[in-house]
Amino acid sequence: MSIKTTPVKKATLPIEYKMLSAEDFEKDYLVKDNKTTYIEPNPSGYISDTLIGEVDLYERNTVAINCGVGQGKSTTCINLAKQYYAKVDENGEREFTIVFATPYISILNQYHRLLVESDSGISDSDIYLYTSIDETSDFRKIAKTPIHLITINSLLGNYGEEAFLQAKLKRSYLDNIIFHCERKKKKVIFFFDEIHEGVRSFKQRFIWNLWKWQEVISKIFVLSATFSESAKIILKYLADLTDDRIQLVESRRVRISQKLVPLNICLINGSYHANNEEIANIIQQEVDKGKRIHILSYSENLASEMVLGIKNNNTYDPTSVSKILKNNPSHEELRLCTGETGVSFDEQFWNIGTNFKTGINITRANTSFIIILPHMRSYDSKNRDSMGIFTEGSNTIIQAIARMRTAINNEILLIMPPPKRLIQNERLSGGLSDYLKRVSVVPVLRQLKLFKESAKYHNINSQLKLLERFDAQRRSVISKGFSNFNFRSMYIKKRSETKPKLDYPDLQEFVMEDGDRYLYSSFEIFGSNLSAYAIWAAFNNQFENATLQNVLYKDKVILKEGGIVQKILEIFNSQLSGDSHSGFTSEKKLFEILYAYFTEAIATEVKKNGKKHYITAAKSPEFKKALITVVKLIKRPTERFRSQVYPSGGTQNAIDYFIDRNTYILAALNSVQNDLLLVGENHVIDHHLSDNDQLFLNQYRKLYLFAELYKKNAVFTSTNGKRYILKKNDILEKELFSVEQQLYFLDILKYLRENDFFFRDDTFSFFQWTSGLDIPTLRTSEVDLKKYFGKAIDTLRDILFTTKPTTLSERTLLTNTNNIEITNLKSKPYEITKEHDYINISALNLVYNSSIPFIESTAYNHFEFPENPNDCETIGTL
Repeated sequence: MSIKTTPVKKATLPIEYKMLSAEDFEKDYLVKDNKTTYIEPNPSGYISDTLIGEVDLYERNTVAINCGVGQGKSTTCINLAKQYYAKVDENGEREFTIVFATPYISILNQYHRLLVESDSGISDSDIYLYTSIDETSDFRKIAKTPIHLITINSLLGNYGEEAFLQAKLKRSYLDNIIFHCERKKKKVIFFFDEIHEGVRSFKQRFIWNLWKWQEVISKIFVLSATFSESAKIILKYLADLTDDRIQLVESRRVRISQKLVPLNICLINGSYHANNEEIANIIQQEVDKGKRIHILSYSENLASEMVLGIKNNNTYDPTSVSKILKNNPSHEELRLCTGETGVSFDEQFWNIGTNFKTGINITRANTSFIIILPHMRSYDSKNRDSMGIFTEGSNTIIQAIARMRTAINNEILLIMPPPKRLIQNERLSGGLSDYLKRVSVVPVLRQLKLFKESAKYHNINSQLKLLERFDAQRRSVISKGFSNFNFRSMYIKKRSETKPKLDYPDLQEFVMEDGDRYLYSSFEIFGSNLSAYAIWAAFNNQFENATLQNVLYKDKVILKEGGIVQKILEIFNSQLSGDSHSGFTSEKKLFEILYAYFTEAIATEVKKNGKKHYITAAKSPEFKKALITVVKLIKRPTERFRSQVYPSGGTQNAIDYFIDRNTYILAALNSVQNDLLLVGENHVIDHHLSDNDQLFLNQYRKLYLFAELYKKNAVFTSTNGKRYILKKNDILEKELFSVEQQLYFLDILKYLRENDFFFRDDTFSFFQWTSGLDIPTLRTSEVDLKKYFGKAIDTLRDILFTTKPTTLSERTLLTNTNNIEITNLKSKPYEITKEHDYINISALNLVYNSSIPFIESTAYNHFEFPENPNDCETIGTL
């Protein structure tokens, strides 16, 4: 594997973030001072003291706090809560009930810890975490607790997809708090933290549960570093509960140089699994540095394989990554933090999982925080659930990177596939060319510039316009339905109120429930391609706590159709030629070496003429066929083959000349034929084959034997010496092949279809219909057996012979090599114009690896050949 590191230059630009504007609320809401209140972080980057000075703690309203990551949002909530907690009436009772509502239990646990550890004198007995609810809970007593910690889902009464009503225990818990506050005239203070993560919990039918609190609510704080258009709608619903009064507070995004953590982007193609060599090497590199390790994975399954290994019945097989982590020199304990395990992030240990992309802080020095984004294939799925915890776009990356809160010998490694397109950047003073110039120092990304693969940039504060445009589009699709409905309601018959309600979601409902999803699914800048956003943000210095240092990547090669063979030859001659790839390497081994190099050691993609996008080499039939051509040129360069690859002569301008399926099969049969000849001549035989090669070779031996049998049984000669081959109907009618021989042949084809490297992915088309074939059942179905065997021998005829139609009379007497005479055929046979003689073909052995490649022989003693190919049925089925 060849990993290269490229230092990069960044632009210094203001950090983009979603702004809250008084204009967003001007129609129906009373925005304090009719404007957004802007505050400045202190020299250390924190906002708590400044913000508290801007907020009237006892004014009934909703306060939206739009602050940067790492600016002390949680500390601000704690300091505000302390002031409310300390307020008591003349009877010594606390005046306020404080409710913290967050998206995740892990964040509630963090608030629990911070409240207890604060110097406010808050005791643990004055805090109730809703996960403590059980059948023995005394809700009347619990309701008197001054501070409650609950998830946004539970507070809203959101019962998920499977239930039909919130659990009775949770309802009783919440109703008792409301009743207690009403009876004792307690004022309730809500803190909705990380609201961006709670957006999907808000549905109109659940918001009614918040109105149960309306009479006791005194103030609502809503906090996020990554507000969205959907969150703005939620702000309006919450402001409804505080008499439509709202205050907007916004902090400037600043980068504190001593807090900036080096960010290294690692571009890795292919699928991500715990045996991925590149991922394992990156983790090993950080472990070798003596770093503490935390790994945030997009996938629970990947996280589990990194810690436990791959499940095998009741045990786990270790993986490359699990071995590295478990054998760490400092013997640190590993924590698998996922929704399934229920384990929360704890900085004392090494954490690997999915549940800490938000709401936790990494503060210890000498730590490497590794973030694994979805691999390339995740983007091929129409279902964004394959994106795992990063489903919700660019905000999830901002939040994940922001977990690192100290720069002391720390670093962040972002593992991701190369983007499919680069986001344009119209904001740069140098324009698009300046941005691409800086990106182009990374060869993997330079290719995107060459092919002008770019996505349009959209400012984050233009999202509402994009949503309005799409809303108009979706309405236009059903405009006729609106017209018909409105006409009927106005002029024919007014719709009765007892009929089922028929309303089309308005813009605000669409924005709240689907707006974010539309944006992050449709635009790279908002996360439809996370890699594209990450590259744009990193190169333009958009992360508050991190600064791009290096891009790590595998060498990347783009192969253009028409020049694939030439490019592979150039790379081979410059980087791979030498003794290890000369005559002492078998042909199949050379192919395997080249294939591994172009698909694993470097990132290779193929661009077809007339196509805008390109595909990975592993998915390109042209690439694999080109490798066969290259191997043949290196190992068996006949003059005729050279002239086909170099039609203009010389060795500099190779064209993409590929062998076809028939030639590939004939080459395989040639390898088997040579093996038989060598055995017969008692040559030195290499029988040290892998089990897979041995099994594979045996199948091609069987195919060879059947091909010879087919020639003996189905090829006939007339009295004038011309050769003919019978059509399938006559072959079946004359019963030239037994049932066992027919099953034998179909069994071979099915095995090769499913196991041959070039057949199973359709590099060469080969008997696709055999994949679902149940061979044993054909023994009892004569009709089906004849149908499939007939199809198979038709293709075999095309492989072995060139034929033409004939006018030969069906009554002509014909004789085969077994001296069987036939006449009165149902169909005119084909006349053979050429037999494809694989015995003399100068071909390749891609069937097995031999350590004596000049002999190209195998372990004949592991396989019993019938003395006569006619006896092949005695071999039986596989």
